[in-house]
Amino acid sequence: MRAFEAACALARSHGVRVAFDDLGDWAPAVLFSEYDASARTIAVNLRIATRFRERLGETFAGDFCAAAVLHELRHATAGDGEDAAHAAVRAAGFEPSLYEATWRAVRA
Repeated sequence: MRAFEAACALARSHGVRVAFDDLGDWAPAVLFSEYDASARTIAVNLRIATRFRERLGETFAGDFCAAAVLHELRHATAGDGEDAAHAAVRAAGFEPSLYEATWRAVRA
């Protein structure tokens, strides 16, 4: 969970709130997270985070949540700390294809 806490702290430092929400079913696409510019909020898909925690453990779920927050933070910080968000995404090793494949394997 340490990575998720760090991602949330970085988001807060840019005035962005992080929340969990059921973002619906976008099959066949997967919507891990969404940034709402008007509310300055990043929503992480609660359904996916919960299933990852149940099936793969707290660490995997926390890493997923951190990666999702950092990915959306790139949109939130365009022109304002974007380099820090990009560096954090690279450091976290976010690979959307890994999370997409894992989600398809555990969603049933």
